[in-house]
Amino acid sequence: MPEQDVVLLVDDEENVLSALRRQMRGMPFALVTANSALQALELAHQGGKFSVIIADMNMPAMNGIQLLEVFQKHFPDTVRIMLTGNADQKTAMDAINQGSVFRFFTKPCEREQLQKGIDDAIKQYRLVISERVLTEQTLAGSIKVLSDVMSMMNPKVFGRGIKIRGWTQKVTKTMGIPNPWQLELAAMLAQIGVVALPQEVLKKSGTSEALSPMEQDMVAKVPETGKKLLQNIPRMQEVAQTVYYQNKCFDGTGFPHDKISGKEIPLGARLLKIFHDIDAIQPDPEPSPAAIAALENRTGLYDPRLLKVVKSIFLSKEDRSKTAQQKVLELNVPQLRSGLTLLSDIKLQQGHLILAKGTKLTDTQIERLRNIAQIRKFNLPILAVQETA
Repeated sequence: MPEQDVVLLVDDEENVLSALRRQMRGMPFALVTANSALQALELAHQGGKFSVIIADMNMPAMNGIQLLEVFQKHFPDTVRIMLTGNADQKTAMDAINQGSVFRFFTKPCEREQLQKGIDDAIKQYRLVISERVLTEQTLAGSIKVLSDVMSMMNPKVFGRGIKIRGWTQKVTKTMGIPNPWQLELAAMLAQIGVVALPQEVLKKSGTSEALSPMEQDMVAKVPETGKKLLQNIPRMQEVAQTVYYQNKCFDGTGFPHDKISGKEIPLGARLLKIFHDIDAIQPDPEPSPAAIAALENRTGLYDPRLLKVVKSIFLSKEDRSKTAQQKVLELNVPQLRSGLTLLSDIKLQQGHLILAKGTKLTDTQIERLRNIAQIRKFNLPILAVQETA
């Protein structure tokens, strides 16, 4: 059953609120009232999910246009309606231009006119939400297919991305970062650009074998290739920028060679720089104290605030206790199930890597493993853990 729509009515005059409550009685939505713009914002920030906001123009401290402008910025899904006793042209134009209002009503407003306006606003809200859900589901499905293909093409690189995505999830949750899916996708797809590398260069880049200047240039451009692959996917532009700047140092050095530095670098890219370098120093399941300490000694290369957050999360007693308490499972291929996280590489007895440790298993990957098991033999047991929320 769909959630009931909620309309937020804001007016500083209690008698007006009471009159409008009576006028809206029996209409097919829940009504919440606020007697000031500040109270309305407080309700929204406390988790109020409003389909429509109706705001009076003339209120103290913050007028209706200013309130709707804040809603447009921080709660853009909520459809905005202006209600005012002042019907002059400038007020209407400001409401449209600054607050992007959906409807503009003058007091007194007939019940039929008000109900039609609110009904239309609710339809607009539902349309916006349904389109976004459809886009997100399509995007999620596309990314899942892409991830499964990457895990088969290059299990070592993809396994590293899955591990770092898990680290990123902890940071986004702790910091309350908006749109955390963007950072998590960037972490998982950060190395997608390796698909353009010749196989021999890819193999050398993962070892201590020296690369030629030409090969070094190819590897350095992996983030640029990743950006080009991702930027044409709807809603992935910010993810593409994060991937592009993942090797950029906080002091402005590193790739790409431009003048961007400090907080001008995308937040996700600053975080990936920290995590990638931690993993390069010590590729453990979780960032180790020694690796974090090594980064702290590299002055200017990392966002100091983010590095401090990473240290507080991963070196906390609570986080290390949770990790220690996870039950390690020793499994064979038929026992694998979707959602398990690998604690060991899955390799054939001849040594060929199939999936890297850190990979969170999907149904597609398990089906492939079972097919391979019918004709080849794996190194057993496979170590895995069921992650807890």
